[in-house]
Amino acid sequence: MEVVRRGSAIVVAIAIVALTLMMMVAAATATSAFNSRLNELDTIDEFDIIPESSKLTPQNFSRQIRSAQFYLVLFYVPWCEYCQQLLPQWIQLADMVSDRFLRMIRVGHVDCIAQEAFCNRVNVVDYPSVRAYSRGPPVRYQVIQPYELGDTIEYLQEFLLGAAKDQRRS
Repeated sequence: MEVVRRGSAIVVAIAIVALTLMMMVAAATATSAFNSRLNELDTIDEFDIIPESSKLTPQNFSRQIRSAQFYLVLFYVPWCEYCQQLLPQWIQLADMVSDRFLRMIRVGHVDCIAQEAFCNRVNVVDYPSVRAYSRGPPVRYQVIQPYELGDTIEYLQEFLLGAAKDQRRS
């Protein structure tokens, strides 16, 4: 009788171990599928199709920032819902800047998935993050958080128009 109980306990223990292993494999498979989907989303970067917004990387960032008196930079991740919601307004802003202020104000964007180390180095932790850089010397920036504003494009236009007027006076 005792042998049967031990045998049953061993069978139960083996069944528990087998179920645990199956659950671990299922979880790993689900994680892998999730990571694959994130990787797929990372390759879809709608910001790169905006001709008036320069794609910025660690290699060209400093040079680009110094190419205009003011440079508006969007730090984003392609899968971020708030970043995607900002896209139409960013396109409108980039068009407005290229039409009116090309020599004075430029617009660019940094993909913080593709440029993760760079975004960490410049202390970008929230997405989207918009920074207005001034050429300097020294180069300075002001953080703008457009996703907290009611009308992003109107705010950014006012910010840029104000900066351009201030620059013309000095």
